[in-house]
Amino acid sequence: FSVLFMESFGVAAGSQVRLVPQETSSITGSLREGDVVRIVHESEEWLQIVYNKELKGWVKKDEITLVPFENNATEKRK
Repeated sequence: FSVLFMESFGVAAGSQVRLVPQETSSITGSLREGDVVRIVHESEEWLQIVYNKELKGWVKKDEITLVPFENNATEKRK
């Protein structure tokens, strides 16, 4: 049978990654233009992302370009 896993991904425009979704929050990392991130949560104007395979943080929505949905679906066959 087939199982369809859907995830959201985005491409960074170059941004600072923050600890919590606030402009005054501590900067915990940075993204270069073109870095691909996995989006795990959305909160108003912020996206929580996973980058560098395991690091989590928050970036402003307008600093990430979402990858079209059909490119996000991965089919895994068993």
